[in-house]
Amino acid sequence: MFVFVTPLVVHREGLSAQEKAETSQTKTAFIKSIAPASQELAKAYGIKPSIIIAQASLESDFGRTLLARRYDNLFNSKALTGEAFIKLRDSNGQLVSYARYKSYQESISAYLAQLKAGQVGNSNSYKLFVANKNVNTLADVLQSSGFSTSKTYAKELKSIIKTYQLTDYDK
Repeated sequence: MFVFVTPLVVHREGLSAQEKAETSQTKTAFIKSIAPASQELAKAYGIKPSIIIAQASLESDFGRTLLARRYDNLFNSKALTGEAFIKLRDSNGQLVSYARYKSYQESISAYLAQLKAGQVGNSNSYKLFVANKNVNTLADVLQSSGFSTSKTYAKELKSIIKTYQLTDYDK
């Protein structure tokens, strides 16, 4: 009797960074998990924590994207030279080297450092974050300055901030 054994490994080429990963964590639990690091780091940069928490929630679908769940990348940050990375497809189907982090705190820290260095958004983005103390105004300014290509970016940020009372983290 002959038995043929075939590998049960399926190669999934080109996973999407935005693919949803299984999680039992609620949106509120996700926010609570990133709030302490967001508060500490955002305040050190002179930025309201609520906008950082809202951005992380929006960009990672509250920690549900493959990029967030497996690689702790909350902001869809591209890998910089010398950084650990994972190649995944972006929303346009292009293969991109995304940064891999060891924790959500490391992701938030890297995002804020890149924002300050002008590597996120445009060279004036950090100034916008610092100058606008009203997070709703900041969301509108980010939208109009081209920070995101989404036409509903400001509306979505404001909705997350309001729904989850994120301004409470600014105190």
